Amino acid sequence: MDSSTSLLKCVAVNCKKSHIVALPSDFSLWGQEDDMFRPVRLVLLACGLSGLLVACGMETPAGGPEVGPYAGGRAYPWSYTAPAGQLMAQRLTPTRNTLQYETILAAKSGWGPIELNRSNGEQGPHDGRPLTLNGTSYAWGFGTHAHSEMVFNLQGYNDAGCTRFTADVGVDDEVGNRGSVNFLVLVDGVQKYASGTMTGASATRHVDVDLTEGWQLKLVVADAGDGINFDHADWVNPEVTCVRLGRIIDYGFHFEPDSLCLPQVDSRVELTLVVEDRGIQNTTLPSGPISFRMIVGSPIVDKLDVAEPNRIYATTTFPARFKVAVNVSASLYGVNGAEEKLEPVLEDYFKEFGHVHPAPLTLNTCT
Repeated sequence: MDSSTSLLKCVAVNCKKSHIVALPSDFSLWGQEDDMFRPVRLVLLACGLSGLLVACGMETPAGGPEVGPYAGGRAYPWSYTAPAGQLMAQRLTPTRNTLQYETILAAKSGWGPIELNRSNGEQGPHDGRPLTLNGTSYAWGFGTHAHSEMVFNLQGYNDAGCTRFTADVGVDDEVGNRGSVNFLVLVDGVQKYASGTMTGASATRHVDVDLTEGWQLKLVVADAGDGINFDHADWVNPEVTCVRLGRIIDYGFHFEPDSLCLPQVDSRVELTLVVEDRGIQNTTLPSGPISFRMIVGSPIVDKLDVAEPNRIYATTTFPARFKVAVNVSASLYGVNGAEEKLEPVLEDYFKEFGHVHPAPLTLNTCT
C-alpha cells in the first residue's frame, strides 16, 4: 500500500436545479415502490453526499511497502460541512424515508470518505465493496470507519412528524473478525442508543430509536477504546419513519402573472408559481415545509400540459417562487378568457389537497 501524504480538499459541486440534484450516473436512484415505499428521491443538496465522495479523494505518492494499513498510527480523516445558505432540510414526508438518499448536514470519517451503498473499503472514494454483514449483502446504507459521524435534520414536509429511526449495524465482513466499534445514535444531542462493543465476529444488531419531537439525528461510530484498526462499520437499510401529524395545513398557490398569452406555434412556456404558507387552521403556527408536483387539474385535452410532471418542487421558506414549464398547443390560439387550473400534488399526502388549492391560469390571445 502506498503512503498517503495529503487529503484533497473536497470540491463543492453547486448543481442547484430547483432543489433537485443529479447523483453520479453509476448510482441506482430508485428503490421499492408500494404502499409503504416510494421511489427513492433525488437528494435536496447543492452538493449531495455521493457527489462529495466522488470529489474527495486521496493523493498517494510512490513509496515502499508498509507493515500494515494502520502502521505508525496512520489515519486518513475526511470531513464535510454543508455550505451555509445552500442546504435545505431533507424531504422527509409521511412515509418510510430511506435515509441514505436524504440531505446530510455534516459528516466525518476516520479512514477516507463515507461510502454510499458500499463498504468503507480503503481511504479513497468509491473503493468499497457491497455492504456485507455476517454473509448477508445489503443494497442500501453507509459504509463508515471509526471515528465517524453523520448529522441529519428531522424537519418534516407536508405535515410530517418523524417518529422512528431504524437500521441494522455491524462491522463489515471485509475485515473478517477484526475491528471493534460502538454504534451510537443521538437525538438533539442526547444519546438514545449504544450498541456496546461490536467486532467482525459479532452478530448483526437492529437499531430502533424513538424520534418523536426530535429535530436533529446524529449517527456516530466510535472505536472501542483500542484505536481505529479495521473499524469498518456499516449502517444498513437506514430509515426514518414519519407520520401525518393531523394538522390542517394550508398553502396558497398562484401564478405571476396569472394569465398566459397563447403562442401561435406549439411552444414550451415557463410560468412563475408563487407558494405562500397560510398557516395551520385555528393556530398562529406556520404549515411548514412543502414538497409537491404540479398537474393540470381539468385539462384541455392534448392542448396544455405540464412539461415536467414528475418534477418535485420543495421549499422550507415562504413565499417561494418556482419556474413551472407547460407545453402549449398552437390550436389554443384564438381562445380568450378561458381558465385552466393547475394543481399541486403533495408527496405522500391527501390527493384531494390540490383540488381545493389550485393555481388558476387565464388563457388569452394577445394582440
